[in-house]
Amino acid sequence: MFQFEIEDKNLYILPKNNNLKFINSKRSKTILYHKKIVSKDLYDKNRFRYIFKENINRGGSSIIYLAEDTITKENVVIKELQSENKIKFHREINILDICRTMPNIIKILDFFEKCDKFYIVFPYIECLSTRNILYSYDSDKIISFMKTCLLTLNNIHSNGIIHRDIKPSNILVKSPSEIYFIDFGISDFYLPFRKFSNKIGTKNFRSPEQIVKLKGFDYKIDIWAFGIIFAEAIFQKYPFIKPDEDSVIIEKIAKITGKTKFIQFLDKYNIDRNKYEFINDLNETGIIQELCRTNSYAKRFDLEKIEELLNGLLEIDPDKRLTADNALELDIFN
Repeated sequence: MFQFEIEDKNLYILPKNNNLKFINSKRSKTILYHKKIVSKDLYDKNRFRYIFKENINRGGSSIIYLAEDTITKENVVIKELQSENKIKFHREINILDICRTMPNIIKILDFFEKCDKFYIVFPYIECLSTRNILYSYDSDKIISFMKTCLLTLNNIHSNGIIHRDIKPSNILVKSPSEIYFIDFGISDFYLPFRKFSNKIGTKNFRSPEQIVKLKGFDYKIDIWAFGIIFAEAIFQKYPFIKPDEDSVIIEKIAKITGKTKFIQFLDKYNIDRNKYEFINDLNETGIIQELCRTNSYAKRFDLEKIEELLNGLLEIDPDKRLTADNALELDIFN
């Protein structure tokens, strides 16, 4: 629906297809940055269509409003971005347009510019807190919710997109099978060997490779974040990892994975062990097995299957971590 002019200097030179890692080769020419939206009429025509009612949320670079569509008379949600975020605005629209036909992704209804600010319009979806909903679900509903999330992640990743901010507040839930992934504001296209900022995302959902500042990462950061959500739901432990300084979070990650795997991770990626004085105090195995055995909420599930899935999602080495597609093949979902 939306068309873009390409700024040539921002094109990336891609490696040969046989070097592509977890990217849909049909999208190997995905454009990363966009100069401007071609359709000026579409860009400007609706800027007076909406009545802003109230500010309902605020992010690092955006404000979220509840508004009324004066034509349909329905409530909508409008995301406001400051003028300096023009490239980010174009990229988010492009990603949302690619995801337009996918189930369980928030749909873009409209976008416009007004007073040097950029706006994206979404449907208003009324739902409760995702964490509260998961706490109220029985085991079958939680598994159904997790399967729907993984199917959605697989669709996103198969189209060359990393969400980069998977967390409960970015998944709206109306039922276990009716969910909506939202907030693609920091999402981006994956390309092998491309350097991303390690500071992107919500602290306690960032992956080990982000925390230790590896130079490159891929879709597996979304899988780690999803694993943290899953652990919260299984063990009813909120938050599973508290937001804190990187040095504290990496120690908590090491306790999840255990001493052996943590050391193997450091050695594989040439990270100095001496930076982490807590290593000698770690148990050989991580806490997942112990929690599966002792946590009263976990006993609602088939513990062997739960442990297999959690260990795969929360594998510290991204090369060994499950993909969404891999996870869907496990017995717990079949």
